[in-house]
Order: sequence, then C-alpha cells, then structure tokens
Amino acid sequence: MSWLETPEQRRRQHLQMVATGHIRDIDRIQERDRKRKINSIFWFLFVVSTVLSFLSFKGNFNNAGFYLLGFSVLMLIILIFRYGLQKKIKLRKKKSEWEKLRHLPN
Repeated sequence: MSWLETPEQRRRQHLQMVATGHIRDIDRIQERDRKRKINSIFWFLFVVSTVLSFLSFKGNFNNAGFYLLGFSVLMLIILIFRYGLQKKIKLRKKKSEWEKLRHLPN
C-alpha cells in the first residue's frame, strides 16, 4: 500500500505523530477507539434487551421477557467489569487495633 492509497485519517495521524509524538501514541489511540467500539456494542445490546423485555412484559410474553431481562442483567455486569467500577466501590473494612505509623513521634 502506497502513501496515496492510505485513508485520509491515517495520513493525518501519521503526520501528527511525526511532527509531535511517537508511534506508541498511535497504538494507544487505536486501542482506545477499539475499546470504545466494544463498549458501545455492549451498551447497545443492554439498552435494546432492556426495552424489549419491558415491552414483552406489557404484552404478556413472560418467558421472552425473563430471558431478555436476564440478558440485559448479563450485559450490565459485563459493562460494570469493563469500566472497572467494581474496583471503585470501597467496602468497609474492620479497623485493626494496631494502626500504621506514618511518621515517628517527636
């Protein structure tokens, strides 16, 4: 593939990286875009399955509604782990009798 056959966006990224950065920056940008696409697919599946499950509950199609609701809960769990929200939740820990000293007393 020659320089003229490359897509315009790639050419702009390449010229920007030659002028200001490293090739690792391009890899990071592409990885970020890939993660965003995957997350958007999970969000789409979550929203669609939730809406369809509520519509099926209104239409009295209970079996399909339960399956879709279970699928939407599964998508929600996947999204929680993809964004790392489980790491941000701080559970209360028991305070030990011994506390760490950050500095020595005077």
